[in-house]
Amino acid sequence: MASGAERRSRLELVERDAELERLADAFAAARRGEHSVVLVEGQPGIGKSTLVGAALSRTPRSGLSIATAAGAALERGFAFGVVLQMLQPLVDEAGDDVFAGAAALARPVFEGDTGGRGLDDAFPRLHGLFWLTVTLAERRPVVLWADDVQWSDVPSATFLAYLAHRIEGLPIALVVGHRTGEPDGPVAACVEALGDSATGRL
Repeated sequence: MASGAERRSRLELVERDAELERLADAFAAARRGEHSVVLVEGQPGIGKSTLVGAALSRTPRSGLSIATAAGAALERGFAFGVVLQMLQPLVDEAGDDVFAGAAALARPVFEGDTGGRGLDDAFPRLHGLFWLTVTLAERRPVVLWADDVQWSDVPSATFLAYLAHRIEGLPIALVVGHRTGEPDGPVAACVEALGDSATGRL
């Protein structure tokens, strides 16, 4: 007998075949060496996380790196916290040489030095994280799933927007979940920038 959670999950996926297919297409595009940026938006409780989770569970893992992270209201003060949650497992798997070239600028983030608050200080880290992601994707196509970005720390949200504007032609599928109706602010501005780069919105 299915549990209550399983029944709720099935209900949330009723008539979501089109959305599941669009996500599957994004993941397949990464395998072909093509980019995609998908923004999954909606009010609380409509099944955004369940939808993407179901799409990922149906995706063959062979030859594909899948990294996930989620923002949390109590962790918004930890700079690059969502980025570390998402990329650290891939970095650990890839090894230290993943920081070659411009990706070396990202190394301090993984060593606990997230820098100051100014844009001039953050830019080298954003640039380094971009090249780190490119290096990872060159080894194996990457799917990045960042959920609840409305609760992300600002540096992580900034990086997601920065990445979204620069991944054309790369084997990367970037999927970002966003709860609508949250107060405006720096993260909301990053979500708007993500929307400008989106190849799909669900």
